[in-house]
Amino acid sequence: MIPGYHDRSTYDPSRSIVFHDISPLVFNLLPEYSHNILKLHSRYTSENYATITRYVDKFIVMYRDMRDMCVSRYYNVINEEAHRHHLLYKSPLKEKAMLHCINITLREYVTWVKDWHNVAIAHPNVILEVRYEDIVSDVKHTMEKVLSFFDVPAEAALLEKMAATQMKKPVHLKQLIALGDTRRKGVVGEWRYEFTQEHKDYFKEIAGELLIELGYEHDANW
Repeated sequence: MIPGYHDRSTYDPSRSIVFHDISPLVFNLLPEYSHNILKLHSRYTSENYATITRYVDKFIVMYRDMRDMCVSRYYNVINEEAHRHHLLYKSPLKEKAMLHCINITLREYVTWVKDWHNVAIAHPNVILEVRYEDIVSDVKHTMEKVLSFFDVPAEAALLEKMAATQMKKPVHLKQLIALGDTRRKGVVGEWRYEFTQEHKDYFKEIAGELLIELGYEHDANW
């Protein structure tokens, strides 16, 4: 929505993205006639950080509550028949399937989030952390922070336009099903309706402290 800025697809002939890395080719092949916006899924390594900061002075690291990421993944697998875990998740043993999904989420994402969070703390002038939940709850204020971070004028009309795109009344899956809509909607807090106590305890054991550090919880009493 910002004039002069364009969302670009990631062209990566080196296929480094397959391994969640970033190649200099990705930046070198971008158009030079405008500002470019890239959405990456790069893990933190010193090499990846050096590559990114070689081409940009500042960038955003965005993450979501990993518990909701887990629930989102669970339903995405159910809706994707070709997925290797589709039959497991479609079975009547939902609690077992959800525990399997939690295990994958913890194994693949905890280190990713923790590493980038630590680097963002060490380099606050280079990295701005943005939580998905803050965009959902207050896109206007969140985008004002983003624009300010990049020294882009935060005009009131532009912020109002951005704010108009947010989901005004987030709902959980049971409400979507009642409406005949089973597509995932980026719902906030859906894990509360899906996790059993066993699921919660397992999540706390592995990522409880990180959830507190990121501001998702105040303590372990959830």
